[in-house]
Amino acid sequence: MDPALLTFLGLIVALAALLHHVFVVRRADDAGAQGKAGLLVLMAILIPVVVVTLWHQAGASARLAEIGFAPHPAFDASVGVASGTGGHPVWVFSTTADPESILAFYRQPGNHGGWSLNSEASRMLVFGRGRERATLTVGREAVVFSVDTARN
Repeated sequence: MDPALLTFLGLIVALAALLHHVFVVRRADDAGAQGKAGLLVLMAILIPVVVVTLWHQAGASARLAEIGFAPHPAFDASVGVASGTGGHPVWVFSTTADPESILAFYRQPGNHGGWSLNSEASRMLVFGRGRERATLTVGREAVVFSVDTARN
């Protein structure tokens, strides 16, 4: 899970607890409706959105493995909302590994089960499986997987 998102969640939960104490427990009227509206926004919108995002991030490696790609041992965390869900799944993993070692890992047939390596470019591998295409792009600090399941 993304450490920045975990920190953000901790901060908004702490702020929600503070607002709850001030406006519900102590019944402070100095900010009145704005304080209660802030509490409502935090508790009903922000906290659930961040929790759902973290939940999707927690299962990102498992979803990548489900389609046949072994998660690289150097993947630190899933980043942002790109966690392998939806009709056109995309994964973004942070890593400190050398890009060439990641490419070498995914060139090995045992690490892309059921997919065939179709082409290679600079820091990019393209795999195929039937009508599906998967693209692996390796940057300096992140790895991006993208799967296109609607090819004709």
